[in-house]
Amino acid sequence: MRARCRRSGCHRGIPAFHGSNVASWAEMMGASFISFYNASKYALIGLTESMYYDLALLDIHAVLAVPGTTKTPLLAKTTDDGTASLTTMPPEGQDRYRPYFERLATLGERSASMPLLGTPEQVAAKLLRLVETRRPGLRYDLTPDAKPIDGFVTRLLPLRGRAEMNPRMYRLPRRDTT
Repeated sequence: MRARCRRSGCHRGIPAFHGSNVASWAEMMGASFISFYNASKYALIGLTESMYYDLALLDIHAVLAVPGTTKTPLLAKTTDDGTASLTTMPPEGQDRYRPYFERLATLGERSASMPLLGTPEQVAAKLLRLVETRRPGLRYDLTPDAKPIDGFVTRLLPLRGRAEMNPRMYRLPRRDTT
């Protein structure tokens, strides 16, 4: 046990442990129509950071892993569910939201060929490397698209710029931000 503890790091003879929380780009920037999802991911940042400080006293490493956009069926399912919800709306709601869901469907179809998006296998391999890291840091971006969103969009682009970007991305009507 002691030899193992010297290699991996221990607290009072207990091997170090890692706990990983998986966030998403939604914790970096709000997006239309997923406010509850955004709120849960924003909360995950604070929870993981608090755990990082508190659990470090016990040699337990809390890590926030941000996979970014990953090539999974989730986007297609979300789009299908949103499109299906249009049938339950009154005609004016259908007219208002149909362009958004059509744009989202187009983005979902294009995602399979986007080189910046990671695959589930790539994300899992990076997450495994994090778990095997002796003394991991707090936060890791796991796909190439997560780093620019985290570094540029959320930290350098002011709210007004993000408020302009969201409707453009989804082709939604713009609101006056003045």
